[in-house]
Amino acid sequence: MSTAIRGRRRLTFSYQSHVGTSTQREIEPYGVAHLDGRWYVVGRCLLRQDLRTFRLDRLWHPEIGEERFERAADFDIKAYLNQGMPFVQSTFAIEVWLDLPASEARSHFALHRASMCAENGGTTVRCGRDHLEVFAAMLLSLGCRIVVREPAALRETFAVLAKRASAAAS
Repeated sequence: MSTAIRGRRRLTFSYQSHVGTSTQREIEPYGVAHLDGRWYVVGRCLLRQDLRTFRLDRLWHPEIGEERFERAADFDIKAYLNQGMPFVQSTFAIEVWLDLPASEARSHFALHRASMCAENGGTTVRCGRDHLEVFAAMLLSLGCRIVVREPAALRETFAVLAKRASAAAS
């Protein structure tokens, strides 16, 4: 991947979407980035004739082509991802209310990974995650009241963490 990006050479690969559809892709890779435990490549997809983002764990059989390309000099992968990926496809869709002002809540979340709005003196946070335990522990570290709206599995995760904390305190 890095060789194709540095050499500004096209890359072909097989790709499986979040719904399981497999396609062959050819892209002009602009860069890779790590977000919330996953690696992504961003590039101009020749099939879609537009910029696209691909999860590296859903990509296989990458091959560097001979064809070269020129990337826009002002392309900023972080800015692109912050604007274009408000929610990454995840196992769990989360909605929680935090007894925390929105201005303070924003400082604890990557803006490309969560949507926040002020509500009833606190903040409603919507996001997606694959692993609830780390996210629940992070929410607890905020030191505020938390109301879990979705999913029920997040409530169960808090119950497991509470049992572990109780055992550790004994």
